[in-house]
Amino acid sequence: MSCRRSPLVGGLNASWPAFISGDTIVDVGIGIGSTIRNRSRIGIGCGLLVALAAIALYLPSLDNEFVDFDDTQYVTNNFYVLHPSWQNLWTCFSEVWQPSNIVGYYQPMTIASLMLDRVIDGRLAGNPTAAVAPFVFHLTNALLHGLNAVLVFVLARFVSRRSEIGVICGLLFAAHPLSVEVVAWVAQRKALLSTTFALSALICHGRYSKTGSAGWYLSTWVSFTLSLLAKPTGLLLPVVLILADVWPLRRISLRGVIQQVPLLVTAAVFGCISVVSQGRTAGLELNAGVWATFLILCQNVVFYLSRLLIPFGQSPVHPLPAVGAVTLAESTFLFGLIGCAVLVGLLVVAWRRGWAPIWVCVAAFFVLLAPAMSPWRFMGAIVAERFVYLPMIGPLMLLAAGLRRLWAQSRVRRSWDRSISTAGCTLAIACFAFLTIGHQRIWRNSRTFYEAVTTRYPNHPYGYCGLGTLYLNEHELIITKGTEEDLESAESLLSAAMDEYVRAVRLDPAYGPAHFRIAQTLLLQGNPEAALSHLDGHPEAFGFYRAYYFYGQVLDRLGDKNGAIEAFRECLSHEPGWRDARRQLARLLLETGRPSESLTHFDTLGEQGMFDADTLHNWAVALVEMGRLREALARLADVEEMRIHTVSKSTGDRMSRVQSKLADTRYAIAGILATMEESEASLVYLRAAVLQKRELLAAAGRNAAFEFLRGTEAWRMFLSEFEEVQ
Repeated sequence: MSCRRSPLVGGLNASWPAFISGDTIVDVGIGIGSTIRNRSRIGIGCGLLVALAAIALYLPSLDNEFVDFDDTQYVTNNFYVLHPSWQNLWTCFSEVWQPSNIVGYYQPMTIASLMLDRVIDGRLAGNPTAAVAPFVFHLTNALLHGLNAVLVFVLARFVSRRSEIGVICGLLFAAHPLSVEVVAWVAQRKALLSTTFALSALICHGRYSKTGSAGWYLSTWVSFTLSLLAKPTGLLLPVVLILADVWPLRRISLRGVIQQVPLLVTAAVFGCISVVSQGRTAGLELNAGVWATFLILCQNVVFYLSRLLIPFGQSPVHPLPAVGAVTLAESTFLFGLIGCAVLVGLLVVAWRRGWAPIWVCVAAFFVLLAPAMSPWRFMGAIVAERFVYLPMIGPLMLLAAGLRRLWAQSRVRRSWDRSISTAGCTLAIACFAFLTIGHQRIWRNSRTFYEAVTTRYPNHPYGYCGLGTLYLNEHELIITKGTEEDLESAESLLSAAMDEYVRAVRLDPAYGPAHFRIAQTLLLQGNPEAALSHLDGHPEAFGFYRAYYFYGQVLDRLGDKNGAIEAFRECLSHEPGWRDARRQLARLLLETGRPSESLTHFDTLGEQGMFDADTLHNWAVALVEMGRLREALARLADVEEMRIHTVSKSTGDRMSRVQSKLADTRYAIAGILATMEESEASLVYLRAAVLQKRELLAAAGRNAAFEFLRGTEAWRMFLSEFEEVQ
């Protein structure tokens, strides 16, 4: 049988080893089927070793906290995750074009996975409503990473037909520092799940190539679909399956390409869903200019390849450079252009010489990276290490093929090639493991996260702005749960936040997020006039839609309620899932005499999982205004229960404030019952309200809702009761 092939099907000439040519490649294709069906004890043991090593490497991350960067929207502030139910699960899958549970693209499998973790977390805590803890979420991430490492082992064993090489590739995948961001960050559950199903699809495709079974073909499609339901970055996996038919399966044909049409159609559908859902909930932006887009693409290519080989200089965020900085005058983009030119030259040589494993694996790497390198910007960073997690399999399969070739030659020549290559790979695994354990400290908590950014990019405002926001969050926590004695420390936190924002502005006077955060801090310091003046003086702040939220708060404080309404509407036009903005808008519409409009937003909040007592109370008021008294009573009953629970956990001044709100809630319930002429029940609630807040007695004497009640004998007895007490 001739070893000479065309470049397309592999160019399997004498310049590439015989182990992947001719009949041998057929044996490799059969090998994956037998590996899956008849696992030997050695294979099982090796797979277990890889899994345990991958999990053990991430044991330090089990103590990590949630990070104030997407973990909030995925877990700690996500109603569906915090309150898992079959109804919420259905909602996650049914909200296709505009998810309300997350800001970003459609990803129901990810939310479902996090909901399951929350169920387990509640069981471990002995109370399903207990505060969410990060341990179970981090543990699941580590377990999924272990599973993915095993799947990489299976693929590498298939390519090389050697368990030892499979172990090497599996351990390199498990230990690579570029995986840290995916595993140690709870919000990246989507990448872990998507990779699990994508790797499963590759394995099922290999099995189908041997058997031709419709079951394995269906399994490939199902795995691919599940991968997209977790995260759509594997959209181009069908192209990788076609590349796999070139090498190592060596079954490329028109029929094989046609067989990928259902997967390509599925990819197209999910691509549309992803673009629409991302655009409706978080927005999409194009890079500025064709030339800048091209330079950024070249920089991305070189960045990801270089970090794959030399994983140093990691950062949880690599901020976007200023638009004017994307030029060849910047060394980063110059090297990117040169590096891409060299890479293209090498790939052309590999194609012409028929080195299919080289160009197929490199092509697969960039095909899987392509969605992350598109001209559409869906994040505020130029690159991110996490995007290499799945594409890493391309270079690893090339390594598996190279080691197989080297070891085959070593047996013939009795050389040291095998020992030297094994030692080199072992050293690389050890170095990677050392770096991986160290990099997990970046994700210890929100402070270590932002400090890592400022260390890596000391002249960029992003990290300092993040640190300032941490101070604001601590301030809010003290105000919400603290005592009067804590107010002094709360004020110092506002000063610390302002210092960080001012530092960010000094680094980049046009950095919008720092400006609207300065306005927020001024508002919290009780100076809304200065906050408004600052926003009006820095229009660049409104380049970030979140500025409209703070602008609305400032206008509301200054009494311009109509202006605040428009600001909140503008904010929601960019991020419909932002509950806080919708709460404020609903409240203002109610206060300005538009209960019907406000109810639309209150109903949306209910669908999105709004669950705070103040908003429920306002919702009930809107229902009363619209004459829907029974529904209002149901809302207020929930509010009363929540207030009672809060009172039981409060002390000092905070208890007094909550008790006052509880009295207001009971007063509102009494008013509705009086309007419905249920005198006895109304007086029960009014008595409880007045006992907590005596001024409500006089208010009831003037309120039209109690007009019917005031004409009854029960009312006179009620008044005499309190006169005697007085």
